[in-house]
Amino acid sequence: MQVSLNILEEENLYYFYHNWQAGQTNKIHRGSCGECKYGTGKQKNVDRGRNGVWLGPFSTLDLCHNYIAGELNLQPVEPHNCCN
Repeated sequence: MQVSLNILEEENLYYFYHNWQAGQTNKIHRGSCGECKYGTGKQKNVDRGRNGVWLGPFSTLDLCHNYIAGELNLQPVEPHNCCN
Protein backbone atom coordinates (compact mmCIF):
# COMPACT_ATOMS: atom_id res chain seq x y z
CA MET A 1 0.00 0.00 0.00
CA GLN A 2 1.35 3.42 -0.91
CA VAL A 3 0.64 6.28 1.48
CA SER A 4 0.72 9.95 0.60
CA LEU A 5 1.18 12.56 3.30
CA ASN A 6 -0.25 15.28 1.07
CA ILE A 7 -3.74 15.40 2.52
CA LEU A 8 -6.18 17.95 1.18
CA GLU A 9 -8.89 18.93 3.61
CA GLU A 10 -11.45 18.52 0.84
CA GLU A 11 -10.63 14.82 0.55
CA ASN A 12 -13.12 12.39 2.00
CA LEU A 13 -10.74 10.35 4.19
CA TYR A 14 -11.44 7.99 7.06
CA TYR A 15 -9.48 7.19 10.21
CA PHE A 16 -9.91 4.58 12.91
CA TYR A 17 -9.23 5.31 16.55
CA HIS A 18 -8.01 2.11 18.15
CA ASN A 19 -8.15 2.50 21.94
CA TRP A 20 -7.12 -0.71 23.67
CA GLN A 21 -7.98 0.75 27.10
CA ALA A 22 -11.60 1.50 26.23
CA GLY A 23 -12.58 -0.75 23.33
CA GLN A 24 -16.18 0.40 23.29
CA THR A 25 -15.05 3.85 22.13
CA ASN A 26 -13.31 2.53 19.01
CA LYS A 27 -14.94 4.32 16.09
CA ILE A 28 -14.32 5.17 12.45
CA HIS A 29 -14.20 8.92 11.80
CA ARG A 30 -14.13 11.19 8.79
CA GLY A 31 -10.88 13.13 8.64
CA SER A 32 -12.80 16.39 8.92
CA CYS A 33 -14.47 15.30 12.18
CA GLY A 34 -13.61 17.47 15.18
CA GLU A 35 -12.75 14.37 17.19
CA CYS A 36 -10.32 13.12 14.53
CA LYS A 37 -8.76 16.21 12.92
CA TYR A 38 -7.15 14.13 10.16
CA GLY A 39 -5.66 11.61 12.57
CA THR A 40 -4.25 14.05 15.11
CA GLY A 41 -7.14 13.90 17.58
CA LYS A 42 -8.66 16.72 19.58
CA GLN A 43 -6.56 16.36 22.72
CA LYS A 44 -3.34 18.31 23.02
CA ASN A 45 -0.48 17.32 25.31
CA VAL A 46 -1.62 13.72 25.42
CA ASP A 47 0.76 10.78 25.74
CA ARG A 48 0.18 9.52 22.19
CA GLY A 49 0.04 5.77 21.95
CA ARG A 50 -0.46 5.20 25.66
CA ASN A 51 -4.14 4.31 25.40
CA GLY A 52 -4.71 4.26 21.67
CA VAL A 53 -3.69 5.40 18.21
CA TRP A 54 -5.26 6.90 15.10
CA LEU A 55 -4.89 4.64 12.07
CA GLY A 56 -5.27 5.88 8.52
CA PRO A 57 -5.98 7.61 6.29
CA PHE A 58 -8.23 5.26 4.36
CA SER A 59 -9.71 6.50 1.09
CA THR A 60 -12.98 4.62 1.59
CA LEU A 61 -15.06 3.35 4.46
CA ASP A 62 -14.80 -0.18 3.03
CA LEU A 63 -10.99 -0.08 3.10
CA CYS A 64 -11.10 1.01 6.71
CA HIS A 65 -13.51 -1.81 7.63
CA ASN A 66 -11.36 -4.36 5.77
CA TYR A 67 -8.23 -3.22 7.61
CA ILE A 68 -9.94 -3.45 10.99
CA ALA A 69 -11.28 -6.94 10.30
CA GLY A 70 -8.24 -8.31 8.45
CA GLU A 71 -5.13 -6.71 9.92
CA LEU A 72 -6.37 -5.98 13.44
CA ASN A 73 -8.70 -8.99 13.63
CA LEU A 74 -11.36 -6.93 15.42
CA GLN A 75 -15.11 -7.25 15.28
CA PRO A 76 -17.02 -4.81 13.04
CA VAL A 77 -16.75 -1.24 14.27
CA GLU A 78 -19.49 1.35 14.10
CA PRO A 79 -18.76 4.65 12.41
CA HIS A 80 -18.82 7.78 14.59
CA ASN A 81 -21.90 9.92 13.97
CA CYS A 82 -19.70 12.24 11.83
CA CYS A 83 -19.88 9.58 9.09
CA ASN A 84 -23.67 9.61 8.81
